[in-house]
Amino acid sequence: MKKRILGGIILTAMLFSCTFFPAAAQEQQTVVWSQDFESGAITDASGAAALKAADDVFENIKESPLANTKDAVVQEYNKTRYIQDFEAISEADIGSSGAEKTANGVVTRSGRSKKEEGLTVTVNRKTNSESYDGVWEIAGNQLHFRKTVSGISSNIAYFDFASHIPETGDYEIAFDIKPGLQQANTNVIIALGANFSVTASTSDATQCNLGYHNKTEWIWTEQTYDFSDFRHLKLRVKRQAEGLPLVDFYLRNADGEEELIFSDVPYRYASTTKEVTRLELIVGRSLTGDFYFDNFCLSQTEVPDGEGHFLEMSKYTRNNPSFSLTNFSQKLGGAKSYTLTMDVKPSLIRGSVNLALGVFLELTYRDPQTYSISCKTGTLSELQPLKDGLPMNQWITVKFVVKNETTADVYVGGELIAQDLQPRLKSEGAQIPYTNWKNFGVQRNNAMIGAVYFDNFALYAEANVGDPVVLVNGATDDKFAKGTLQVKLPVQAFQSTKSVQLLVAQRDASTGTLMQAALEDADITGSGQVEASLEITEQEGTLVQVYIWDGDAQRPLIPAITMEPYSETKIEKVQPVYPSYGSRAVTFSYDDGVVQDERLAALFEKYGMKATFNIVPGKVENGQANVLTEEQMKTVYQNHEVANHTYSHRPLFLMEGETSQDSQGGTLKGVSLETAVEEIEKGREWILDHLGVTVQGLAWPNGAPGNRTDYQELQNAVRSGHFYTRWKESGDFALPENWLEWDSTCHHRSMPQYTEKFLSMENGGDLQCYFVWGHAYEFDQSGAALTWEEMEQQLQKLAAEPDIWKASNGEIYTYCNAVQMLRQEGNILKNLSDLTLYAYVNGQKISIPAGESWQYGDNTERPTIACWGDSLTYGQGATKQENAYPEVLAQLSGCQVYNMGVPGETAMTIAARQGAVEIVLPEGFTIPSVGSVEIPLADIVMDGKTVHYLPTENDGKVIPRNAELGGWNPVTICGVKGVLTVGVDSTVWPRMLSWARFTRAQAGTKVQVEAGEKLLCYGQSVEADVNVFFTGTNGGWNTGNTVAEDNPGDAEDLAALIQSQIAKTPNPDQYVVVGLIGGNEADWVQTKQILQDAFGEHYLDVKSYLASEQALRDAGMVPTEQDRTDLAEGRVPTSLRTDSVHLNDAGYRLLAQKIYQKMMALKYI
Repeated sequence: MKKRILGGIILTAMLFSCTFFPAAAQEQQTVVWSQDFESGAITDASGAAALKAADDVFENIKESPLANTKDAVVQEYNKTRYIQDFEAISEADIGSSGAEKTANGVVTRSGRSKKEEGLTVTVNRKTNSESYDGVWEIAGNQLHFRKTVSGISSNIAYFDFASHIPETGDYEIAFDIKPGLQQANTNVIIALGANFSVTASTSDATQCNLGYHNKTEWIWTEQTYDFSDFRHLKLRVKRQAEGLPLVDFYLRNADGEEELIFSDVPYRYASTTKEVTRLELIVGRSLTGDFYFDNFCLSQTEVPDGEGHFLEMSKYTRNNPSFSLTNFSQKLGGAKSYTLTMDVKPSLIRGSVNLALGVFLELTYRDPQTYSISCKTGTLSELQPLKDGLPMNQWITVKFVVKNETTADVYVGGELIAQDLQPRLKSEGAQIPYTNWKNFGVQRNNAMIGAVYFDNFALYAEANVGDPVVLVNGATDDKFAKGTLQVKLPVQAFQSTKSVQLLVAQRDASTGTLMQAALEDADITGSGQVEASLEITEQEGTLVQVYIWDGDAQRPLIPAITMEPYSETKIEKVQPVYPSYGSRAVTFSYDDGVVQDERLAALFEKYGMKATFNIVPGKVENGQANVLTEEQMKTVYQNHEVANHTYSHRPLFLMEGETSQDSQGGTLKGVSLETAVEEIEKGREWILDHLGVTVQGLAWPNGAPGNRTDYQELQNAVRSGHFYTRWKESGDFALPENWLEWDSTCHHRSMPQYTEKFLSMENGGDLQCYFVWGHAYEFDQSGAALTWEEMEQQLQKLAAEPDIWKASNGEIYTYCNAVQMLRQEGNILKNLSDLTLYAYVNGQKISIPAGESWQYGDNTERPTIACWGDSLTYGQGATKQENAYPEVLAQLSGCQVYNMGVPGETAMTIAARQGAVEIVLPEGFTIPSVGSVEIPLADIVMDGKTVHYLPTENDGKVIPRNAELGGWNPVTICGVKGVLTVGVDSTVWPRMLSWARFTRAQAGTKVQVEAGEKLLCYGQSVEADVNVFFTGTNGGWNTGNTVAEDNPGDAEDLAALIQSQIAKTPNPDQYVVVGLIGGNEADWVQTKQILQDAFGEHYLDVKSYLASEQALRDAGMVPTEQDRTDLAEGRVPTSLRTDSVHLNDAGYRLLAQKIYQKMMALKYI
């Protein structure tokens, strides 16, 4: 006889000992859960059918008392864990048997060892439990975990397997049971839709009658059955075409054959909307009433406000006078917004039923035919009526919709009867202050059926298991590389200790052969984490998978997570980091130059910290008692940064005529713009003259001046002598978008809070900065929020983290600015800055010295390709950047391709950043020693308005549209490296410039720039083997006009401009010129002919191809009516475009294919 056992069903057998049943073991070894190693799918024991996709919910099996009986029903149970498709792994004991790990990494068991070549298994156990004993073992291609626990006593066991039964067809539930009944008439009730009972017929309880309930009475077998040993029971649920299913009951006899005891047993009375999905076994003596859950199901639903998802649990009940307890908190998994739905059928003779979930509902008897619903909510002590005249003895749905643990809506029969109700009680934190916090219960007490209350709407599982954090060589990542791969799993256990298992394994991607695995099995109390790590020596052709299991229930919590390796030949990810190879930095900013700075500076130096001290020169010159002298400052600050705090600390945040009060109650008077600028400049100059320091930053005195109506003029004055200013407090660790408004994280009084938050952040991702400010004299004040000793404790914690960069404000700015000058050209990284830069590239740590390049992978014979153009090259209209034509060309060719496209740029502008024409500065100006300066521009009147541009030698008009793209930055003026930023005037067409600004990369000396000096772009240094030119869509290719007119003369100018670009390339004979594609064929016929004559075989008439049915067929498309109209007019069909100009993903792929074919024909690749 072949038996099929569902994974969820065998978990029930745990409660009645399925450890070693001789009869069952003869057929097949008992399996609790199976998980496919390759796909991560969770399957049933036979492996024949995958469980439903919903099986990713944390579900723990616990035993809860339902009746006070002294009989011990369960003596022991076994748990087995399978993970499929492990081809080889060492055997390992875990726990009290004492695993030993040998020097070669092979785990031995009972003196036996098994080692496959290259196989390493690491097994560690972290537990507070003294009774743990289990074993990992191999059976075929499966890894098993077997665990036996003795001495378990319980009166009720139940298992929800809603997500594990098949969607359609019949299914079976099989388990082995030894009731252990010790008195006559005691019984075990097995409820699976139908009620079955195993009832002792003698005092020794080994001979039992079997029975079922037919909705009216119990039907018993005439003969008795021996239960002195374990007996195999099976329930077969038979779905019907209409109505509720029927159930057959089987018992395996002493010969191992199954005997049909009852057939076609009808379901108990139940809601017809759902099938039963709950198995419940109750043990008790002379039970007078049983409260059964006839249906128990889960479905995914939307939060009412559309934010996220949560689990909706529906519970269909029959109202009988007894106690009910169910645990649904596991299903919520810590969700703060959720829905609880109950189908109830009140049959009250008197009294009421109470339902409580934050809001207290009372269903009250009114007359034999009707009842009413009232509620208590918030601080109200009296019941408030909600709904009256509800019919007795009819099913009705009561639904609580809890919103972010704050308010709840109540629905009855689909009708919203109460909205935004407040919880009756509010407890601090997430914990519910009573034993059965996780269970929703209904209990009869004489005429009143009471309830367990959830007074603050908070429902949590026994443990919340967070998302695993994967660190590759110390930084978070979603792919892996050679080196250390570490997985951290955060776990929050509530009320009791929770066992969680983390398994990390690497296998061969093609054969599935296991290469190595690491297992961590930890008991977590409160907050903690489980960690496992592997040393990766091979990455290509392998996969890493992460499994997370409930160590108590021995079941998977989620499908396995699969990680792929990084390419070893192509750069996939560049993640800049600080010089500490971390993504976190800490910096300090202290004001006023007070005498306490000496002690603070020494404390910083003791723990390797760097700080910025913002001084007020006027206080020094006035000899203020609590301020360091000039000579003292030179000594105290020698290992730190000195910054500007203005000359005399006047309140620049107030305008002239405005007043306010300082922290001591003194009056603060505002200043004019001229006075504010003078205060800033005088302070900066004093520091340079007296301390020999070129300041980089400014800390605003008394607060930031953002509310001044002349703030923009004040900021412009500041930027000419400062790189950054300290602005306000943000409460976060983000770096600023505008360094002249750099928010600190917090004042030092708040460090205990923010230090812990900062240290909890994993290394990886965007660069972060913990920015603390304050006054050193505050540590000496009576009742100081943070004492010297407490400050030292904070520094100790920060110093203990080696991957946190400790730097001054200026060092943070300078490094982050240098990172902006890291350029990727295919597999080459170029450091265009004057500092060494650090990064993770495909998970590996690298450093690139100033001005040097770094190549990933082996050198290749394939050429490099640069694609010059506008938005059609950049990829505007594509759904994502990787669908732009240069990126698709890289995929097709296997070459390194540089996307040098900038949306909106004219042909002249593109040629300027490529270096074919030179930008000539029209007027002289001075580059300051620190900060930025506006660049003089040439003027032109358009539509009666004066607008601006950067001129070429022949007065060509260069209009950068986005200096962050396509090879503009860094720029160089008179040997000074810096960043160009521009403002585009959107009030005219075509777009022109409103301003341009140059910010030097590092502090230096002032430089005088004369009229006629050149502005050099980074793009001029790009040297590709093959160049693609796709320019002219935005006109601007002659020197007289800003936009080309449609005539052959302009086309000849465009050809001449492209020829000058070709001459600038290192290989002037290896190029492709792409023809224009906009408009209809007649619009461009002359232009096309001129370009074709000029460039011959290098010219690609892509327009004629894209505006054809062949292009649509190549894209797998059938022309629409609009497409046919477009084709008739000589236009690129709408199905290949996102607007009148730009292509879509399909259009860009066709363009890339045509360019690739042209390069193949020209034998470039």
